[in-house]
Amino acid sequence: MANLMVIRVDDEGEAVLIVTHQDGVTPMGFATQMTFEDFLERPLSIEGCLSFVERHIKSFERILESKSGQQIYIDTSIACVEIDAVDLASGGVPRQL
Repeated sequence: MANLMVIRVDDEGEAVLIVTHQDGVTPMGFATQMTFEDFLERPLSIEGCLSFVERHIKSFERILESKSGQQIYIDTSIACVEIDAVDLASGGVPRQL
């Protein structure tokens, strides 16, 4: 099960942080409010972003698993990646609220 929270990212505003647990690894990732607005092509409150992630959590978990596996980390038990609009499109996230 994923845990979600709103965080502030320097110079990028607010974002949704997603933390999951898969096979002894804790993939973490975030998507900024601007990423959601670019992907959905409309303004969206941070609460709307959080709700969007909740509705499509399985797709976000797949994106995190995929992106985390592509990165090299000093501590492989914890991975944190940024999710962008291309990730959302290629990860099968629908463009509807």
